[in-house]
Amino acid sequence: AHDCIIKNRCILANNATLAGHVELDDFVVVGGMSAIHQFVIIGAHVMLGGGSMVSQDVPPYVMAQGNHAQPFGVNLEGLKRRGFDKPTMHAIRNVYKLIYRSGKTLEEVMPEIEQIAQTESAISFFVEFFKKIFCVLTPSAEMVFVKDNQIPICGMYKFIFRFYSANIVCAEQILKRTENNNRFCFVASVI
Repeated sequence: AHDCIIKNRCILANNATLAGHVELDDFVVVGGMSAIHQFVIIGAHVMLGGGSMVSQDVPPYVMAQGNHAQPFGVNLEGLKRRGFDKPTMHAIRNVYKLIYRSGKTLEEVMPEIEQIAQTESAISFFVEFFKKIFCVLTPSAEMVFVKDNQIPICGMYKFIFRFYSANIVCAEQILKRTENNNRFCFVASVI
């Protein structure tokens, strides 16, 4: 690994592999024999299961596992161990449901997430994370869809910035929504 940023209190089990320019936020746990693709950003309090192949950004508080890693819930056990109270964990779970189960795009749920963040400070990690990795596209931007339900990459930026993979675990929902409504939403993270 080169040029990686590993923040405070992260745990990397045996043979956890980071490619170049990976960023791990605070309290990330990477299971053994896991690999993280270059330029991926892992949000705070994330738990990556053993043997995971992570090729997309993972939002804060999420548990993800598999080849390619998919989200499967909120890291509630990790949050309990770090002293999060029940109302905070409930708010985090509600935001997770908004992102992954509401059937809406991130563009549509961001105002709701920002509103929840005003009353619950732990939700600000979601807001900061999505602002960091996304830029909103306009309908005039050319879209290039990547195979395997990955997030669309904007043609007008792909030559200016270096894109290596479509970088968000919830990309499947965004892509479905985009294809069904013929709308443009988000671009992969820019370097």
